[in-house]
This record gives sequence, C-alpha cells and structure tokens, in this order.
Amino acid sequence: MINCLLIKISQNSRGLPVRSYRNIHAEELTFGRGAECTVHLHDPRIAMHHAVIRRTDEGQIHIVTINGELEVELSLHQSVALTQGVHVMMGPYQLSVEPTPPDVDLVISLTLAQPLPDDYENIKSRTHDPLPNASAFKRRFSIGMATFIILFFIGLPLAQNLIPQWREAIAEWPYGFDRVWSPGRMSTAHRHFGSQCVNCHQTPLQKVTDKPCVTCHQTTVTHLADADLQKRALKATHRFIGSMRCAECHQEHKSPHPLARQDNQMCAKCHGNIQKINPDTTLKDVTDFDSNHPNFRLTFKTGPKDTDVQRIAQDEKAKLVEHSGLIFPHDQHIGLVRGPNGMMDLRELSCTTCHQPDGKQARFSAISYQRDCQLCHAAELTLGAGKEKFSVPHGNEQNVWNALKLGDKKDFDRHSETLKTAGCAYCHEVIE
Repeated sequence: MINCLLIKISQNSRGLPVRSYRNIHAEELTFGRGAECTVHLHDPRIAMHHAVIRRTDEGQIHIVTINGELEVELSLHQSVALTQGVHVMMGPYQLSVEPTPPDVDLVISLTLAQPLPDDYENIKSRTHDPLPNASAFKRRFSIGMATFIILFFIGLPLAQNLIPQWREAIAEWPYGFDRVWSPGRMSTAHRHFGSQCVNCHQTPLQKVTDKPCVTCHQTTVTHLADADLQKRALKATHRFIGSMRCAECHQEHKSPHPLARQDNQMCAKCHGNIQKINPDTTLKDVTDFDSNHPNFRLTFKTGPKDTDVQRIAQDEKAKLVEHSGLIFPHDQHIGLVRGPNGMMDLRELSCTTCHQPDGKQARFSAISYQRDCQLCHAAELTLGAGKEKFSVPHGNEQNVWNALKLGDKKDFDRHSETLKTAGCAYCHEVIE
C-alpha cells in the first residue's frame, strides 16, 4: 500500500499558482486519460493509460511507463525511481518529488508545464466529423444488442426454469439455456453432469440445498464423527456462515480451485471456538491454521495390543519414542528402492505407496504385510534350500512354529534360530 500526497499546481485567472491537495491510499497509482485511472489527466497528449507508480520487490517506489513516455533530463526511461528532487516529464506534465513528512510514503506535485496552444480549440471546432450519423448507428446497434442479451441471457433461461414443459423438453439436451448463468467452471468431480444445472439447482432461482448433495454422496461421512456435536457446532456458528448447507464449505463453479474451501477465515469460525462449542473437549482453539495452530498430537504404539497406543504432543520431544516392536527406517523406503530382484528391480516409493486413504474419512488404513510388505520381503520368511525350501506364514507366532515343524523337522532348531536372528528379526524386535 502506498500513502501518497498528490499536489496539483494550476494557475488562476491572474496567472498565479494554485495548489490543491489530495491524499491517495492505493497499491498502485495510475495516470492517464482513462476514467478508471487513479489520477485522471484530460490532456489529449496523454495516453489512456500513460504510467503507473508502484513498489518494486525491494520496496522502492518507481514510476513505470504503460503506453506513454517518461522523460528525465531530455532522455527517455521505462522506469524512474521516485526519490526526493526527481523531476519527470510525463507528456506535457511535470511530476516532481517533494520532501516527504513522516506519515506519508510519497509527496508528488503535478504541473502542466506545456499548455495546449491558444488556437487548439478553434482548430478542433473546424475539424470535420469523420463518421457522419455515427451516433444514430450506435444507438440502433445498442438497442439490438440489448434485445439480444435480454432474450438469450435472461428470457430463455427464465422460461426454461419457470415453464415445466420447456424444462422437461430441454432436460434431454446436452446443454440448457441456463448454462449462460454459470459463474465459473465446474470442478472435475462434477463436470460429467455439469451441463445440466437442474441436477443441483432443483428449485429455480434459489440456493442449492443439501438434498442433491446427499443424493450422490450417501456414503460420505459427516465433518464430525459425533452427529450431535456436529449439529451443535454448526448451529453455534449459524450467525457467521449464514446456514448449515454443504455449499457453505464446498463451493462449486470455482475450478481450478479446490471444491472444498481452504481459507483460514472460514475454518477459524468453528475451530477458533472449539472449547466454547464443546466444553468437554481436550482440543485447543485454532485461530489461524498458518501461524497459530497448536502442536499436533501423534499416535504412538506402546505395546503389542491394538489398544496399546498413546497420543503425544509434538513439543514433548523426549516422549516421541515408539515401542511398536517394529524396526523400520523410513529413509530406506522413500525414493528409488531396490526390490527383491536386485539392481534390475529399482522401484520408486512414496508415502502413499504404503499409507493409503481409508474410504472417505480422511484417514489411512493400517499397514498390512500382505498388501505393503510381502512383495519385497517374502524372502525373509523363506527357509531351506532346493527341494527342501518352504515358507512360514506372517503373523501369529504359533502358526509360524507349526509351519516350521511341518516344513523340516530335522532342522527345526536351525530354522527357528534363523528366524530369530535374520528372518523375523529383519523387521521386528524379537523377545525370547
């Protein structure tokens, strides 16, 4: 943001300078004849968008040409740093940088240094009209275009939505007239039926309700696992978000942006009052997901049972030690990894190779030996050689011992020792 004090210097009827002051707060200050320019200059020698004042990446304030020319000491420049005492000719105007008070970023004075010649208006009045009757043509053309817009962009879409017979007939078309009302591209997930607006907009000229969403997303879980808590939480924020509709957080017609809103302001409306909405919670309020999110709590195994788990906060680093009995280096399972067939079997592994999403609950399914490990580590559970080669199952210890007894009774002790030191011990901590 630039805080600029603009001083326009003109002359009164006696030829004396008159200074008018204007404070401008903007990211950029544009100069030109265009009505949308921050500083409007009506002189015909000025381009519609002549120049712009903006900050550079280093924080300095420069004036940069757009379609006009900037002249400093009789030489043309594309960009000029606006430091105190600099004088820039912008067409017939002189822009000067004056001393800056403490509460202002920039003070500039603007003077018409080269007025138009005295006979300019006389010459302009005697110039012939290059397009006679152009105004009448423009009027007729404007009326025709307005009629076309009203018919095709308002009348036909309204008729499609308000006349049942039209609505049923157009439902079979690949596109409907109301497609022109679409405010943006459909998301990839909905694009296969997005040409028919009635699929979601079931009631004409009203917001999309939850009914069409639930019709397709019957297996989608709720935002909170506790349905009563979700109802209570959304009601607590009702005055902020306007309603409890799915479309409040999942906004369509915003592609390529995600369908689910991810802005801090929206999420913090609920997550910033977690303890107020649910006094029994142990979670902390989240007022900003970028810079003020509490430390996450990680789940650690503390024993062999499924219930032997503990949740530990990230800042308690001394406790972040897992006792799952599994020896697993993550750094050896990311990137290019050699498979069971040696150097001719290089595989590219990533986190999602083993950590796979579980349904639609934004969670991950448990790691499975058969699904995630067996392809590369089956050799650790293969014993013997030649015709005597056999494999033991992964999992229950008793099943492993039974397979050893059936596989090679003569070398039972040797094979069991191999499993303890190299087979099972390759991935697990073996406790005798």
